[in-house]
Amino acid sequence: MRPAKPPEHFGALLSLSAPPPTRARLLRDKLAGMRRSRSRGGGGQGGGGGGGGVGGGGGWVAATLAALLCCVVALAGGADAARRPRLPPTYKTLSAAMLRLWWPKVGFSGVFPDSSQDAYAFALIASAPDTALWCDVRLTKDGVGVCLRDINMQNCTNIAQAYPARKRNYAINGVRKTGWFTFDFSMAEFQTVFLTQGIWSRTDKFDFIKDPILSVTDLQTIVKPPSVWLNVQHDIFYKQHGLNTRNYILSIQKRVLVNYISSPELGFLQSISGRVSRKTKLVYSFLDKTLLDPSINQTYGSLLSNLTFIKSIASGIIVPKSYIWPVTTDNYLLPSTSIVTEAHNAGLEIYASDFANDRTIPYNYSYDPLAEYLNFISDGGFSVDGVLSEYPITASEAIGLGKDMPSYMQPVDVGSLVQLLKGTTVQPPALAPMPALNASSVEEPPLPPVAAKNASGGSSGHAPFPGAPPSDAHSATGCL
Repeated sequence: MRPAKPPEHFGALLSLSAPPPTRARLLRDKLAGMRRSRSRGGGGQGGGGGGGGVGGGGGWVAATLAALLCCVVALAGGADAARRPRLPPTYKTLSAAMLRLWWPKVGFSGVFPDSSQDAYAFALIASAPDTALWCDVRLTKDGVGVCLRDINMQNCTNIAQAYPARKRNYAINGVRKTGWFTFDFSMAEFQTVFLTQGIWSRTDKFDFIKDPILSVTDLQTIVKPPSVWLNVQHDIFYKQHGLNTRNYILSIQKRVLVNYISSPELGFLQSISGRVSRKTKLVYSFLDKTLLDPSINQTYGSLLSNLTFIKSIASGIIVPKSYIWPVTTDNYLLPSTSIVTEAHNAGLEIYASDFANDRTIPYNYSYDPLAEYLNFISDGGFSVDGVLSEYPITASEAIGLGKDMPSYMQPVDVGSLVQLLKGTTVQPPALAPMPALNASSVEEPPLPPVAAKNASGGSSGHAPFPGAPPSDAHSATGCL
C-alpha cells in the first residue's frame, strides 16, 4: 500500500516554463516514484476524496514509456510549439479571438487511463497554456463527486476484481445497463480501486501505475490546472437515487475554481443558472440528434432550431463534430452545415467534440488527424471556439498552424482529382523510355528445339536440345 503523501516534486512537474528535457525528467521521476507515494484528498459531503492510496507495481514500465513520450515531444518541438503557439491569424470565432482547447475522456487519455492524475499531468505538459482540464463528474454513495469517463465503472477501472459480487442492473435514461456504478460505492471503498484504459485498442501499459480515482477537489488541489471544465450527466437519474448534483456543484464553489460547467440536460443548467460564479460559463452539450433530453422532453435535433432559447440559459454549446461536417455512410465528408454561424449569430460559443487520433476519420483527410482539426478552425467561412480531444498535443499544434496550413494538408474534396483532369491532356508523372519504343522493338525470343516422339513413346532419334540432361533410358531398361 502506498502512503497518502504526494510527491514533493509534483508542483514542479506542472511547470510549463520548464524546458522539455526537464519536463521529461520530472515526469519520469514522478511516475517511478508513484510506487512509493500517492496523494489523495479529504472526504465528506462537499466533494473531497476519501481514503488512502492503492497498491503499486509495474511503475517502471509506465515511467519508461512516459519518458519516451516526453522525448518525442521535445525532439519534435511539439511541446514548445504547444506552449508557445505560432502567431495565429484572426479566427472567425464568436469573439474573433484565439481558440481555446479542452479534451474529454479526460487528460491525455489517448495514452494514459483517462481521468487519471498522470493523464492530466501529461496533458498540461504537452498542450497550449490555456488548455482546460475536463472532468466527467460522477457521484458516489456518500455524495462525493469523482472524475470518471462513465457512470458504469466496468471498463475504466478494476472494480470487477475488487468487488465481484456487487454487479447491478439499472435503467439509465430508459436504457438498461449492467455493471458497477459509482453511486453504489462510498469514496472510502475506492481505496482498492484503480483506473484502467477504457478503450481496449489502446495500450494497457499504464494501467500498472494503479492510479486511484480522483475526486473533483483532488483535481484542483493535486493537479492544479489553469482551467477546469466540469461535465455533469444523469442529474435526473441521481435524484432518483437520493443524490443531488446541483447541491454538490454549489458546495464546492469555494474550493474549486470552475471555469465551465456543461451538461446534456438543459434543466440542470437552468437549476444552477444565477447560482454559480459569474466567471463560470454554462455550456449545453448536444448528443445524438435522435436522443431525448430527459429534463425538457425534447430531442437534441429539435433543439438545434431553438438556439435563442438555449442562449437564455447557457453561453455556449458543445456538438459532435458530425454536426458541423457531416459524413456519408462510406466515410466521406459532406458540405459543412451552418450550425457554427447560427450559434455565433445567437451569441453562443460552439465547441466541437469527438476528436481522437486513433479513431476512423473521413478519408478526405488522408488519415491525418491534424488536417481534420484544421478543417474546423481554418475553413475560411467559420471557426469553432474550441475542440475537445483525447490527444491535446495534436489539437494544440493545429491551432498553432491556423491558416498557415500547407496546401498538401488541405482536405481533399470527393471527386476533385477527376474534375482537375477533365479537358486536359494528361501526361504520366515520369519520362518516357529513351529512345521511345514501338511494336517493332519487341521480338519474340526463340524457342528451343523439341524432339518428336515415335509411336512407342520413345525418342525419334533426334539429338536432344542443347543443355538437356543426358538420357537415362538405357539404364532404366537395364533394371527390368
